[in-house]
Amino acid sequence: VVGLLASPGMVRVLITAEGEDAAEVAQRIDGMEHRIRERLGLLIFGTDDQTLEGVVAEELAKRGWPLTIEDEATGGEVIRFLLTGFEGRYSIRAVMDPGVRESEKESLTVRVRRISGDSSALESFELVLDTVLGEGFRKEIRLGGPGEEIRHRLGIIVLDQLRKWLKRDGETIGKGR
Repeated sequence: VVGLLASPGMVRVLITAEGEDAAEVAQRIDGMEHRIRERLGLLIFGTDDQTLEGVVAEELAKRGWPLTIEDEATGGEVIRFLLTGFEGRYSIRAVMDPGVRESEKESLTVRVRRISGDSSALESFELVLDTVLGEGFRKEIRLGGPGEEIRHRLGIIVLDQLRKWLKRDGETIGKGR
């Protein structure tokens, strides 16, 4: 049996099974997990008690990349998520004002900035990842809703984009593409 548990920014997939013994139950659960992973791919960020921010912290630590965050749009939401996930295992430089300083050019820099709000109450944001090797990634994100909700959702989206980039492109860049 597969169940879903939705919460803001995350959907948990719960798998249960019945069988004659523990080995049969484990085999059924493993088989279902494999099928789910095949279908969802990079949408899955972790298992059990892993958090999105913890997974991002682990990926950065594996590479030994310093991280600078410039958050002009979420009121520090991205920074808060990362600091929660890092739990003393990794340090980041959080910059609330815009502009990369010379000393930060060798770090992975995440910039989140508000582009505009339009008449339909959708706001546009730009996510920019400047890598340690100078290659960049840009994505425009459009969200609507109350201000606090937008900041929270944007924080989750930014972290998830960073995680996906680290899993896909970051591995290639880290090997000298």
